[in-house]
Formats: sequence, structure tokens, C-alpha cells
Amino acid sequence: MKSGTHHTTAVRKRMSEARKRALADPAVRKRMSEASKRALADPAVRKRMSEASKRAWADPAVRKRRSEASKRAWADPAVRKRRSEASKRALADPAVRKRMSEASKRAWADPAVRKRRSEASKRALADPAVRKRRSEAHQVPAVRRKHAIGRAKAWARAKGEPEEVGEARGALSQLRKAIRDAQK
Repeated sequence: MKSGTHHTTAVRKRMSEARKRALADPAVRKRMSEASKRALADPAVRKRMSEASKRAWADPAVRKRRSEASKRAWADPAVRKRRSEASKRALADPAVRKRMSEASKRAWADPAVRKRRSEASKRALADPAVRKRRSEAHQVPAVRRKHAIGRAKAWARAKGEPEEVGEARGALSQLRKAIRDAQK
């Protein structure tokens, strides 16, 4: 199929049904998975896919369609549950967590990424509704503890100390706060 070809709704529906039937066969799924992995191992293929994705996201109509589709999907409790379970399964794997951690550290080390994220955060915080939601979230003890530990670990990394020292320091800080609150 030529890129940019548009199909009628009926044709798209028939194509979708045919694909679902094919993917119901484990052998077909395995062959497609292997072919996809081989293709994605090629830097030229990855570059073409990246460029095509960037062109698509630059189109306001495409952005709007994808945004609406995402909102519809997340509004469905069954979809939310499936995605949540898949995320929990992935994050239970130490190798996945390590890859994500390393990717995040590489991204945050890039000044351009830091600047872009900082600006996005400032734009978001300009909205009173966003500030209110964040403020309410920070009243939840588990969230407060997680953030305190995260800050302490970052401080430890910046000082060249092991993260475990920072984690312990953050937990201790939260314990002291809980004691102070209980004494009031």
C-alpha cells in the first residue's frame, strides 16, 4: 500500500478483522514479531519510522485524532485495567526497571531535554487546576514519602554518595516529620 492512501471505513473494518484473525494464530504472531524485531534492529528502518512519526505528529489533524482515540481508550475501565496490569508486569522485571532508569538518566543529562521539560512543567503549573491537583496529591502520605526519598537519593547522587544513603536519609526525614506531626 502506498503511504498516505486512505481507505473507506468499510475497507478499514475488513482489514482490521482480517488482521485480528491472522493474529489469533500463534505461529503468525511469532513470525510477525520476529520480522518486526529484525526490521527494528536496522538503524535505517528506525530512522525512517522516526521521521514518519514526527511528520504525522506535526499534523494537527493527526494529533487531534490520536488524542481523541487515546481519551476514548482510557475512558474504558477494561482498557485501563489491561494497561495497568501490563505496566505492573513490566515494572516487576528488574531488567526493565534498569533500562528505564538508564534511559531516564541519559535524558535528564541532556540540557536540551531538561530545558524542554522545565518549560513544559512551568506551562502546566500556570494552570490553577493543575496546581490544585498536584497540591492534593502531595497530601497523600505515600506520595510525600516517595518524593522525599527521591529528593534525598538525588542529593546523595549529586554528592557522590550511594543512592541507598539517600534513600535512608529520605525515609528518616519522613519518620521525623511523622513524629513531629504526632506530637502536635
